[in-house]
Amino acid sequence: MIYQDNYELFNTLSTVAGLVGAFVCTMGTAVISDRYDNYNYMTKAYMCIYTTLISIPCCSMTYLCTSNFYVSMTGLFIEYMLSTGWGQPAIGILSTVCDPHVRGTAVSIFFFLLTMYGVVAPMAFNSI
Repeated sequence: MIYQDNYELFNTLSTVAGLVGAFVCTMGTAVISDRYDNYNYMTKAYMCIYTTLISIPCCSMTYLCTSNFYVSMTGLFIEYMLSTGWGQPAIGILSTVCDPHVRGTAVSIFFFLLTMYGVVAPMAFNSI
């Protein structure tokens, strides 16, 4: 709604950013987990922490910069590229620490909370 003149370009760029960025980030976190998890058991936790910290300035660029379309799109692309890969290590941590008979419930609650946050967070950013 902010960039009415770039609506079609936004749709195209956000789709490309989502596909390319999420793929690269997911594959990168998978490679890092496979390679370094045997040496340091905190690898998955560190990836969750670092990718979440990276998402803070990226979300600021995306949602709080309303005067430059390309800065917002750069923030969105960087967010997809560097900070969307925390979910897979988090599920790996959950499956490691939970008992087998509650593992499915724990992962389901995790996805439910992510979905609820995904609904509430854009509304909060829009109100800011």
